[in-house]
Amino acid sequence: MEDIDKKVETEDISDDLWMKRYELENKLEEIYQQEELHWKQRGDLTWLLEGDSNTKFYHQFANGRRRKNTIISLETDQEEIKTQEEIMIHATDFYKKTIWILYPE
Repeated sequence: MEDIDKKVETEDISDDLWMKRYELENKLEEIYQQEELHWKQRGDLTWLLEGDSNTKFYHQFANGRRRKNTIISLETDQEEIKTQEEIMIHATDFYKKTIWILYPE
């Protein structure tokens, strides 16, 4: 778009080039709307109602929930588990055993 705008300042451009510019502008507007929707979905309703939008504080708040809910390590009877794959395997096995104890076949 920038290149097309520079051409407009120095010379006349064709209708095809104008159409391409309008298409690019529409695509950019669509991307902006998708980004705004993404952050609205991630944020808390309170922040949206108060009008706090695309600021550093808002992004920290939106990402804080994910950081708070992340399990970094897990201590078992034998060891400390630190990788996400091992944590997932341990948690899955734990609940599979619990279900089996509560509902044996």
